[in-house]
Amino acid sequence: MRARRRFRALPALLLVALLALTGCAADPQPAPPPETNRPTEPVTAPTRVVVGVDDLGPGFNPHLRSDQSPVTTAIASMTLPSVFRPDDRGVPQLDTTVATSATVTSQSPFTVSYELNRDAGWSTGAPIAAEDFVYLWQQMRSQPNTIGAAGYREITDVRSRAAGKAVDVVFREPYPHWRELFGDLLPRTCSRTRRVAGRPRSRAACPPRAVRSG
Repeated sequence: MRARRRFRALPALLLVALLALTGCAADPQPAPPPETNRPTEPVTAPTRVVVGVDDLGPGFNPHLRSDQSPVTTAIASMTLPSVFRPDDRGVPQLDTTVATSATVTSQSPFTVSYELNRDAGWSTGAPIAAEDFVYLWQQMRSQPNTIGAAGYREITDVRSRAAGKAVDVVFREPYPHWRELFGDLLPRTCSRTRRVAGRPRSRAACPPRAVRSG
């Protein structure tokens, strides 16, 4: 009798199992969400500026009167670093990609101290350093027909510190327009005379190199 009862219970168990399977089929699990972490192409900052011009002219030094042209001005503004740049109102504003600070640190002698951005450098890989300030100062004082040289002639010394990433500029007397100096810096490597079309090129006429910063 007990064995017969066990066999009779089997159809009931099969019915329950079938109902459970039917319920699972009628209530499917939601589909997994689409993957969002798909690989994307890395975004890189531009490292080169390409400019099309009709006439190259004698050179691209924005500090030389003989090289002045709209092309020279445009290329310099795109490629050469400046400690200060004018805003929409013409007021000089610190360019923090070049220097993180520029302040008057002494009145006697009048001294302006610049802390350079440690990530700022030239396209060659060389960092923008105090030597570039020294080079521009010396060129503006010694080269003829330079533009805006009066302020540089008021400087008596340019000192390097912090391994070249800080600069102290000492003036003969207080100079209220010091923010207008050290714009369109030139790389100190321009001090090497170059030859163009078989002729030596003036050291001050060295073409600009693109600046990078991290």
